[in-house]
Amino acid sequence: MRRPEKSSRFRVMSPRILILGAGGREHALAWRLARDPERPEVLVAPGNEGIANAFRCVPLAAEEPRAVVEAARREAVSLVVVGPEAPLAAGVADALAEAGIPVSGAIREAARIESSKWFAKQVMVGLIPDGAAVGATGISYAIGFRPEGTWEVREQNVYRAGSA
Repeated sequence: MRRPEKSSRFRVMSPRILILGAGGREHALAWRLARDPERPEVLVAPGNEGIANAFRCVPLAAEEPRAVVEAARREAVSLVVVGPEAPLAAGVADALAEAGIPVSGAIREAARIESSKWFAKQVMVGLIPDGAAVGATGISYAIGFRPEGTWEVREQNVYRAGSA
């Protein structure tokens, strides 16, 4: 049986993945995704000097949803992977999904559990054992609030003695 001849008219494009972030997590994601059997082209925005040694970095403000959507379209990416929480909290995943661009990352509402510690504490109440907390709207209230135990103030942060 004869195999069909390969045609040079059709070229299968390898996927192009844009990773948002500039830290070690994003470098590890880029390294691993680049080793996928489909051999995707991996771009990182904004990246850093270490990442730039192995991958093309795209200058971009990763926390600006409109800029990320424009870059994803310009670079013709098939997937955007959001590493840090700040772009997620800014609604980058929402904007990408709304633009029809595949994205791996939580929507803004889901990202609140990571970006807002107070929101996370409220979600955990009665469900997940956790330490007591009091919300303070200012440093004066936080300094004035001292339940049992010894508390101290260092560098405008309130700590329970021995906790930090």
